[in-house]
Amino acid sequence: MFPIALESVGGLPKPLYAEDRDDIKVIRQLAVYFRFNVAYFIPLSLLCVATLLIQMLSFSVPNFLRGVQHDIVVSCPSSMGVALSAAHIIPKVMLASSIMALQESCYTFYRMCFNALALLRIKEEYIASRPD
Repeated sequence: MFPIALESVGGLPKPLYAEDRDDIKVIRQLAVYFRFNVAYFIPLSLLCVATLLIQMLSFSVPNFLRGVQHDIVVSCPSSMGVALSAAHIIPKVMLASSIMALQESCYTFYRMCFNALALLRIKEEYIASRPD
């Protein structure tokens, strides 16, 4: 897909008609959209992978902090409820975040493919309309 978008504007014959200039504008705009989609897709994919990896890890409290944790729970029993609710909510939020990032990256990939195919179609039509 990258060579399609990079070579889409270069190597086009000179415009002969006003419609040709419009086609070239559309090709350039689709190439810009493709670059924006790629610039958005890469960090989004990395975020998706990171959230999925975080979900696979199991976190636990280190031994030297367990005594401190026990002292906090004894001195402030309301913190136990907050800790338990956070322990139940955080995995659900991470799961929802990873699902949303996965769906958004799939949709962005679809848009990149759609732009690349539109670039090819318009470029082929533009070149085919040239008199020989």
